[in-house]
Amino acid sequence: MESRPQIQTPHASPALRHIRLSVTVCAWIVGLALFVQVLTWALVNYTDLRVANIQPTATEYQPTVVKKTRQPRGEIRSLTGVEPKPVEEPEIPKNEPAPEVNQSASRFNIWFRLQHQLALVAGIAGCLALCVQLAVGTVVSAGAQVFGIRRVVSAQAWSMALLALCLPWQRLASEFPFGGIFTTYDVMAAASDAYGAGAADAMPGLLFYGRFFLLPVATLCATTLVGLRFASGIETGIVSSGPTAEELAIEAEASNRKAGSLMGAGRIGGALESTLKKPATSPVVNPPDPFLAARPQPEPAMAEPPSRRPI
Repeated sequence: MESRPQIQTPHASPALRHIRLSVTVCAWIVGLALFVQVLTWALVNYTDLRVANIQPTATEYQPTVVKKTRQPRGEIRSLTGVEPKPVEEPEIPKNEPAPEVNQSASRFNIWFRLQHQLALVAGIAGCLALCVQLAVGTVVSAGAQVFGIRRVVSAQAWSMALLALCLPWQRLASEFPFGGIFTTYDVMAAASDAYGAGAADAMPGLLFYGRFFLLPVATLCATTLVGLRFASGIETGIVSSGPTAEELAIEAEASNRKAGSLMGAGRIGGALESTLKKPATSPVVNPPDPFLAARPQPEPAMAEPPSRRPI
């Protein structure tokens, strides 16, 4: 009975290598998005680049305009007997500062808004892709019985926590108190203006800095930890497809040898050739000792007659 041919099972190393590259790219995208968001918040909160002050143009000659004043007329009452309500100007609350009419948004404000929105989209999309790639990597590593599967599962669990922090929860549920790490530019700018002006509805200092600085930095460190743990977990499951370091060292050593150096022209071949060409010498025989020759030898024992077999 003929045996079935052995079909070689494909190894999971190429798949793990591809997943590692995808996880690394997604982690870099999330990390750069967090860095851009923190940088934008720092520029908005600590600089006045997004605000342009309107200065009056200085002129050398300003003509004086004389206007004719009209005589005040008498009060005209309504013929219907209903007095019109006077128009009252809106009062500005005492706790809030009056709006500055000589300030407007500068061209940097457009750049800040654009880069902040790009970081928002890239961060959320990168976090979603990171979770999916880590889930696929966990399944492949478990099927290949990778030795570091514990670190792979740990990285996948941390990615789910990152996803929970990055999703815009207030857009999904308006009653949710936390809107996610990636916020819109208008929310961040309004919170910064209210905190700088000391408004009544401004965030406390710890909550303000924790919301826009400490939490993104902690998320950035967690993203780096996820990428490193996954890469170290699948390291034993990736087989090198190229020459190893030992093979490269042997090849470099062999390339320094001349042709035929290992076929009798080297030191080993020279030593063997000199040994084979050396003439053979007879063994040295020592002369007999005269004292041993003059020593009396014992007489040989008499030979006993052969024993006969009894009849």
